Amino acid sequence: MRRAYEHGLLGPLRPWLGYVLLLEEAAGSTRKGRTRSGTLPVDPVFVDTSYLDRYAILCKRLMSAGLYDATCLVTSSREPEAPIRQPDPEIGFAAFVGAIAAHIEQVGVLRPGLN
Repeated sequence: MRRAYEHGLLGPLRPWLGYVLLLEEAAGSTRKGRTRSGTLPVDPVFVDTSYLDRYAILCKRLMSAGLYDATCLVTSSREPEAPIRQPDPEIGFAAFVGAIAAHIEQVGVLRPGLN
């Protein structure tokens, strides 16, 4: 999408891109574990972390690299009564929705005929 926009294929309005990740909150995803080294070296930030930690790092990196305007990481359990959790407010649902609202407001200001 970004490349298409940069090449003028999507019109004048830059697309807003978001990434939402729902992770099952279970022992396998929240337990810190050993990171295996395969063909490529392991980024030191991932050593001794859980999958949940790694996904949070991924979401933040996707935003800081400018690949997405906002990311959202939430967890849910198989237990029906367990709440949906937002492990990090910076990449939680409220921040994601706030980023969408800010973009809509900005587009409305830039293109007054849209509101």
